[in-house]
Amino acid sequence: MRIIRSLQLLTATLLISLATAVSAQQPDAETPQYSEAQIEQFATAFMEVDTIRQEYTTSIGAAEDQQQAQALQQEAQTKMAEAVQGSGLEIQIYNSIAQQLQSDEALQQRVMEYIQ
Repeated sequence: MRIIRSLQLLTATLLISLATAVSAQQPDAETPQYSEAQIEQFATAFMEVDTIRQEYTTSIGAAEDQQQAQALQQEAQTKMAEAVQGSGLEIQIYNSIAQQLQSDEALQQRVMEYIQ
């Protein structure tokens, strides 16, 4: 259970650390607007990141020790970043969209159109 929580924290840390870089680059007064291509890329990356998270949650949960769990966490983080970049979306944009999704219902609906 502790290892599963670690993976969840790893995913959140990746998003937060990259979102911090994004927020430093964007003015707070303006809500960013995303193209349909970016929304589609985000949805594609999101589904891949979620699949990776699910796969590694099991692996990390079965790790023999903390060192192996940490190695698996690092591997998962690398694969998640590669999935985002492989979608054609910059990690900073991915994180910006993910952050905005928490409070923007219209954006949530746009993303869900591609996920369903």
